[in-house]
Amino acid sequence: MNLLRWLDRWLSRRNTRKREYAFDEELLVSLERLAVYRRSTPQKVAADLVDKELHSVDVELETWHKWQSLSEREREVVALVCLHYKTSQIAERLAIAPETVRSHVHNVLIKFGLPNRMELRYLLADWDFGAWE
Repeated sequence: MNLLRWLDRWLSRRNTRKREYAFDEELLVSLERLAVYRRSTPQKVAADLVDKELHSVDVELETWHKWQSLSEREREVVALVCLHYKTSQIAERLAIAPETVRSHVHNVLIKFGLPNRMELRYLLADWDFGAWE
């Protein structure tokens, strides 16, 4: 469980009053515009945005923990996969057999719970692997 969610749940148990937040005028106008577009309320839109961001943080932390679980060689292979190197290019660059590259990729995909290299690239699209080039 995410620390922020745990803290929020813990605090909400201590205080049963419904929380209310004050927004600055510009933010409130933006939330109202989004609410009209979504046919919702500004409060629901704000709650949805916070939930999305919390989910995004959860995914980032989970991805980072999975990255940390990789061996150094697996990280090198992942970096080169994300830089769109082919198996043969990765093998040549790392001086290993193509079968070994495939094995590392397979193990990484299992650790990340992903079906293929494309999903791995998508998950790590915002990461900078330039140091491996």
